[in-house]
Amino acid sequence: MPPAHGRVVELTVDATAPRHARDVVRSVLQQAELDGQVLDDCLLVATELVDNAVLHGGSFVRLEVTPAAGCVEIAVQDGSSVLPVARAPGADGGRGLLILNALAEWGVESLPDGGKRVWARVAVPVPDGAG
Repeated sequence: MPPAHGRVVELTVDATAPRHARDVVRSVLQQAELDGQVLDDCLLVATELVDNAVLHGGSFVRLEVTPAAGCVEIAVQDGSSVLPVARAPGADGGRGLLILNALAEWGVESLPDGGKRVWARVAVPVPDGAG
């Protein structure tokens, strides 16, 4: 994966935020020569993180996308200090953390001025013969 620059973007706290997040992730990763499945996984992870921040996060949503050696880190900051908790999937959702568990290593950090930062690292396999 050639070097790519990360990006930090403030998103509107509304229903358009997940789509905008996907556009940002796609833009950042377009030169990273990712396999299609890894790109799809990154887009889905960004969608889930941003959707949760819009639904539960409060006053702001900030998306960070950082390609790195062996992974892509996608992080979302929001204004709520309430940490994410897995719940049983139902008609009203509850699948977001299950999706994160399946696609990425993830965690959450409390921010010093309130709010939180939820991050996910999607693994980028090393191509055969690279090394």
